[in-house]
Amino acid sequence: MKRRTALLINQCVHRGTYKIQLLKFMATAKINVSELVEKMPPTDKELEAMQKKTEQPADEKSKPQKPLEGSKFTGPDPELADSICESLLSDAPQSIEQLVGLIRDPASPEFKNYKAEYLAHVLAVYTGRPGKQNQRKIVAKTFASFLGNDKTPEYVQGFLARQLERIGDKDVVSALGKLLLNEKLCDYAASALISIKEGSAEQFQPVVLKANGRCKLVVIQSLAALEDVNSIKVFQKALSDDDRDIRLAGAFGIVKTSDASSISILLKAADVESSYERSKMTSLCIQLAEKLNAKGKKQEAANIFKHLRDTRTDPKEKYIRDLADKWLASTVL
Repeated sequence: MKRRTALLINQCVHRGTYKIQLLKFMATAKINVSELVEKMPPTDKELEAMQKKTEQPADEKSKPQKPLEGSKFTGPDPELADSICESLLSDAPQSIEQLVGLIRDPASPEFKNYKAEYLAHVLAVYTGRPGKQNQRKIVAKTFASFLGNDKTPEYVQGFLARQLERIGDKDVVSALGKLLLNEKLCDYAASALISIKEGSAEQFQPVVLKANGRCKLVVIQSLAALEDVNSIKVFQKALSDDDRDIRLAGAFGIVKTSDASSISILLKAADVESSYERSKMTSLCIQLAEKLNAKGKKQEAANIFKHLRDTRTDPKEKYIRDLADKWLASTVL
């Protein structure tokens, strides 16, 4: 049977009807995830290598080949890609679990090619279309089931988290939250959570006290990006952290939430001697003033500009004094 199928496909290629026959074959055949993965096209570099191999003399073919360089993917035919995705979804979630199980870290000795990873991404794009909500939920839930456990390689978890940035919803936020204390994965998880929004802040808040280094910075920046008003105390505390980037992240959170109660602590943090941090903090103070003014809190905005006018005495900071004077002169309190 396999020989007859292979012969049929070879004949179809020569007649230019490979795609039609393949689609019919896939519609009736039992799902074989490994075979579906192999339907994905090779990378451009792989195509070039195959072409060169056919052109090489016999003695050259036996020599060790150099590793392939980074390459681009040529997307599969849209109709073929849709058919592959529908085949996978017809046996979901088992088929999707099998697909994820075929993804390998390029650094692993077991790595063969990117096709399984490529197909998983194609599946995420396919189910991300309008009208695919039910299928999207199945794929997202299956991807999320691989997160936060030791059995799934970190490379695979990072890849799946990136796909959930596209197709995830509130049902997968708890799974993504498991990655927030992993320095290699916290950025991917945070990006997905910010994209999902609903229920995401609750994943970040409990992690703040446990997180250190990169993870702590990512968590505070994410709460700021979500404009989470319930994290104002987190932002205020961050202003006194030993890490400069975390201090700046705390200031960013105060600006994003337009929190007038944090003006004094922010101005104090902005009076730091370090020129870089002083410049960044001053810029954030101005942004806060502008946001408060837009919300009708002119007096609070004026207090910020008065402080900057009176404290930015260095000749290099003259532009700050000029800006503050101009705003104060043009604003009726």
